[in-house]
Amino acid sequence: DTVSGADCLVAWDHVTTPKECGGLGVRDLNIQNRCLLLKLIHCLYSASESSWAAWVQEHADIATLEGDISGDHWETISALQPAYMELTTGRLSEELPALYSHAIKPATSVRTVLSDGLRAHLQPRLTRVPEAELQCAQSWISNVTLQDGPDRRCSPLIDADNKLRTSPIYKLLLCSATAESADHLIFKCPIAASFWQALGIALPVDISTRRPWLVPCLASIPERHHDSFIHLCCWMIWKHRNEFIF
Repeated sequence: DTVSGADCLVAWDHVTTPKECGGLGVRDLNIQNRCLLLKLIHCLYSASESSWAAWVQEHADIATLEGDISGDHWETISALQPAYMELTTGRLSEELPALYSHAIKPATSVRTVLSDGLRAHLQPRLTRVPEAELQCAQSWISNVTLQDGPDRRCSPLIDADNKLRTSPIYKLLLCSATAESADHLIFKCPIAASFWQALGIALPVDISTRRPWLVPCLASIPERHHDSFIHLCCWMIWKHRNEFIF
């Protein structure tokens, strides 16, 4: 009751930083709670035997989480739905950004769009670029056949038994909540590090955003395009980070 910030020997951000990153590894209960709430959302979108999920599905549209349900707890869950979608699905809005900008109701379910047709959910007049993306989208969904069974989400964070693993999600959320330097965001963050590794690029220990020319060249990228390629990679990491946080 009497302690103040001046009496604390270790900053709270350092206390909640994982041990492998030099912190004390104490769980941040706010972030941990968000992870556990994501498991609740997963029950709604998976073949779960949860009685709570069955009740929610009767009272709300799980595509938008809108319906005859209210309360602080439900509002908190609804606010986390975009994060869950980001963790478990590929996003057409990133593949077809011009077409997405013409969507009337972006949260409309796949079943509704397929039954009504794509054009019924778009602005009536499309410019040249979204019209071209519409043709692409229609070709993608032409072979899609919906089934009557429950939805199954796809994500590397979902185990074989269809359970959402919260431990890696906790690290993702914690990473986004701690102080972030440019070097951390682009090169050191676990997501960024896995991005560079997936490209087959081994980053030097002393890499920094002030010396991007230290990023090794890929044999598949012409040398004259190397700088542009690295800048585009950094830009995509930054976009992904903002999509996930906001």
